[in-house]
Amino acid sequence: QREINLVIRVILLVAVFLEFLMVLSALTNTITFVEFVQRSVVIVGIVPIGLILAIAVAYTLGAVRIVRKGALVQQANAIESLSNVDMLCMDKTGTLTTNDLELIAVYPLQGKDEAELRRLLGDFVASGSVGNVTSKAIGASCPGQQRRVKEEIPFSSAHKWSGLAIDDEAMRGSYILGAVEMLQPALSAEEIEQLQPQVEEESEKGLRVLLFAYSPELVALRDDDDRPKLPDGLVALGLVILRDQLRPEARKTLQQFTEAGIHFKVISGDSSQTVAALAKQVGLSDSAGVISGLELAKMGPAEFAQVAEETTIFGRITPQQKEQLLQALRDRGHYVAMIGDGVNDVLSLKKANLGIAMQSGSQATRNVADIVLLKDSFASLPPAFREGQRIRNGMQDILMLFLTRVLAFAILIIEILVIGEFPFVPTQVSILTFLAVGAPALVLAAWAYPGIMEEKRKQQALWEFVLPASLMISVMGLFVYIGEYLATVYEGIPIPLRQTIKYGIHSGGLNTSEIVARMSAQTALTTFTVLCGILLIVFVEPPSKFWVGSHALRKDKRIVILALVMFIAYVLLLLIPPLRNLFALALLGFSDYLFIVLLVVLWIFAVRWAWRAHLLERFLS
Repeated sequence: QREINLVIRVILLVAVFLEFLMVLSALTNTITFVEFVQRSVVIVGIVPIGLILAIAVAYTLGAVRIVRKGALVQQANAIESLSNVDMLCMDKTGTLTTNDLELIAVYPLQGKDEAELRRLLGDFVASGSVGNVTSKAIGASCPGQQRRVKEEIPFSSAHKWSGLAIDDEAMRGSYILGAVEMLQPALSAEEIEQLQPQVEEESEKGLRVLLFAYSPELVALRDDDDRPKLPDGLVALGLVILRDQLRPEARKTLQQFTEAGIHFKVISGDSSQTVAALAKQVGLSDSAGVISGLELAKMGPAEFAQVAEETTIFGRITPQQKEQLLQALRDRGHYVAMIGDGVNDVLSLKKANLGIAMQSGSQATRNVADIVLLKDSFASLPPAFREGQRIRNGMQDILMLFLTRVLAFAILIIEILVIGEFPFVPTQVSILTFLAVGAPALVLAAWAYPGIMEEKRKQQALWEFVLPASLMISVMGLFVYIGEYLATVYEGIPIPLRQTIKYGIHSGGLNTSEIVARMSAQTALTTFTVLCGILLIVFVEPPSKFWVGSHALRKDKRIVILALVMFIAYVLLLLIPPLRNLFALALLGFSDYLFIVLLVVLWIFAVRWAWRAHLLERFLS
């Protein structure tokens, strides 16, 4: 959108300059007021206002198609953002796995039996006022009673544990449930050594391992600054083993991301070993880099940025680290999309170029997201990304056609003003715009292909297409205009009265050679530019090797049909007198049309050679 806004502003300045030249020409040549107004309308018409409409229509249709695939677009510019994404950051939960957990085992420690450990766990989760998926899974397998709570620390992804200070006759002490790595500083070295083999074994299976520990004393769970604090001298009561439910479509979805040219990062608060094991189960390579947030915290900015680029799986990541990772990826030139569901993901979603929320996520997350995945359907993202790429590529093709027309028009106006004439009347410009750009634009947007291209390459491809095509149209168009003008002056063919009146010419000048020559020359130039414009549609999406110039081979035969329809429409305009008069066209002779066709054929080979030989690139370099 920014590119197109800039292009329109530049073209507006060009139009103002051309208007100034036209005023000077009017002062030095005798033209009627009607002709002056007509020429002004033509100059104003080079500003591609229809381009804005084409973009709005394409984005709207794209949003509708994306909704059908299971994603709700909340911001119009998200359609374009989808096309630019080359890096997708996501949590394990809700993407690779469903948002459900299953308690599969508990391992008692310190001589406690399993029944006692399950009773304590059940009482712990039943006594908490704030629940989550983990507590729900534990409560389903370990029913318990609510105890009197003196102090509570709800679970947070920042500290990755929850705690209760329970003051009850049946259960007294400070109880903590959380990630093993986060509780280790409060355990003895002997307990850590005892736990580690079991934790590693379960984590390598892709299971989530939590530690349940306590302190017999009722101690404060917050420090003087009101921040959560682990009690000293915790005693490990047991390990809690939970299993995530893998999404059946996760493997196929990740493969589709790869095919669309999108790299992905799994950023999770769970153990890096657990996340890596699950990632391997859905098809990620064994060589995918793995790192934990504890390791990242020890790195400097340069090393952090390098690791963010090279690593695929991140475990035990805090919300602050997640935000830093996104910023590091953006700083290295990536266009980053982020999937989140919790309140702690809000800052990360705002930091990303494109924020994506789950429908089941928090209200705050959905509010800041650009796209919401309906029914939490992770599988709807690859089709949405491809749709965005397709629309962006279609708009790139449309922009090429618009700019080629505008630049060719501007040069033709300057060239022909120099000889004291004007190339078109408004109605001729309207039909040229409709057949060569307007109608094909909507079709090209619908038929475009997905695929990602670097921003620098997009700009280069745009001008490598536009400049050779527009320059050759304007140069050969000048020969068409001058050739037809001189030939008509020599032959002196009269023109119909209705067409003459459209020019504002008085009846006394009906058969003057200048009027006849201008009408014939403008018709010939219109025919030439319409034919070149229609052929540019084929060059934009080459259906065969012959048409390959600056664009890759597509083999889409529908483009040929589209070009033929536009050509037949123009032929009908020439053959049907009322339509021919409406658009101020003259019926030329056979030799005139043969001359135009030969120049069009020459233009085809010349512009194709210029593209294939990369003349513009070689000239600039």
